[in-house]
Amino acid sequence: MPSPDPSAPARPPAPRAEADLDTLVSAAVRLVAELPARRPVVGVLGGPQHLEQDRPAAVADALDNRGIRTLQCGPVPAAGRRHRSPGDAPAPAVHLLLHAGGSPAEPALRTAALWGLPILTARPGPGGGAPTAPAGPYGHRRPVIGIRLPGGGVDLAVRQAAVACLRPHSGPAHLLLDNEKVTSPAHRELCIRLTPDGLLHVDGAFAARRVSRVRYARPWGPHRLDIDGTPTHEVRTPLKFEALPGRLHVFHP
Repeated sequence: MPSPDPSAPARPPAPRAEADLDTLVSAAVRLVAELPARRPVVGVLGGPQHLEQDRPAAVADALDNRGIRTLQCGPVPAAGRRHRSPGDAPAPAVHLLLHAGGSPAEPALRTAALWGLPILTARPGPGGGAPTAPAGPYGHRRPVIGIRLPGGGVDLAVRQAAVACLRPHSGPAHLLLDNEKVTSPAHRELCIRLTPDGLLHVDGAFAARRVSRVRYARPWGPHRLDIDGTPTHEVRTPLKFEALPGRLHVFHP
């Protein structure tokens, strides 16, 4: 099969892609009309610079043409970036975030939770469709995992977190699961994921638990903290994890 010609002009967006963008724009217009701000601003999230930026730009242009003010808020902050306080990573002066696609939705959801802003994104599922969902934009609140790092740093996960010891020979880990004390061998990774009812499912070298809070401590050695499946921090302990119900406010068209 011949290689594609890099000098060939880019193909226009597929009809389905254009329809998806139109659906997002129409939903954003309806949501903006319900916001209490006098002149709402929509923050259009882009992805990492190596990913396609045409979709966020097209959405911003379409909203501008409808008289809605927009602000480009990309790229989405990397998962390893620390957010110690609002002054350290302030939220942009917008009232609604919009993830236009062209990059994975999960980092955008995490960004919205970190900034405490509602976000409009495509419906989950094949082709973005959700046959049982109500017509028009609808919203729901989702829990996230709050993570407190040593020294006062704060991070969030929207799906799962994991802790792996980088020096497993240096002694067991001590955990506090709500009010229950548990020890775990250093070589066993600790996995924490959100349950549908907003609790933390904790799995290690012990019977799995469903709790609201976790404290993880080991007296020696560095650890790797993974957020939503991506290695993000090399940290010392203690680490604290907490289920934060309703922290993420998501809208779908």
